Amino acid sequence: MVSKENKTLHLLEVSASTEEKFKEQTAKASLPLLLNAIDLASKCELDYRNAKNKRLLIELCLMQIASLHFGEK
Repeated sequence: MVSKENKTLHLLEVSASTEEKFKEQTAKASLPLLLNAIDLASKCELDYRNAKNKRLLIELCLMQIASLHFGEK
C-alpha cells in the first residue's frame, strides 16, 4: 500500500527498477483487494500461534488471498 501513492513511494529503500515494478503491480491491484488480503493475513497470523497444523493454515490463507483476485473480476 505504500507504493500505491507516489508521495510515499520514495519511503521504500529500493532501486529505481524495483520501484517501477512496484508502481506497475499496485496499478493492477485495487485498494479493497489489498485491504482484504491484509485482513486475511492478519487473521492468519493470529490463528498461527494456536494452530496444530501451521503449514495447512498458511496454505489455506494463501489460497484465500489468491481467490480474492478471481472474485474481483
